[in-house]
Amino acid sequence: MSLAFSHEVGRRAQVQRSQAIATILADAGRAIRAQVNHVIASWRASRRARATYQALSRLDDWTLRDLGMDRSELQSVSIEASTRIEFARVRAAHIKATLF
Repeated sequence: MSLAFSHEVGRRAQVQRSQAIATILADAGRAIRAQVNHVIASWRASRRARATYQALSRLDDWTLRDLGMDRSELQSVSIEASTRIEFARVRAAHIKATLF
């Protein structure tokens, strides 16, 4: 094995290691960015839910009834309004209706 060949093999191995490390770091960066975005989105949804709850809690019972809700539902309504989740109250009402 010549010295030039050995040097070329070592250089290629170093390039491949560098590429592998760059790929790992890029993937880790994307994963961290996704986690940070998820935390920020959750925090914003929590703030929207809190603001919605506070606004609804200021309404009187008659107004809430006109809107089709009860005071006991304010927290779930606030969460539903501030996130992209399935409407739990409708599903619960449907389940309750089928049980009785």
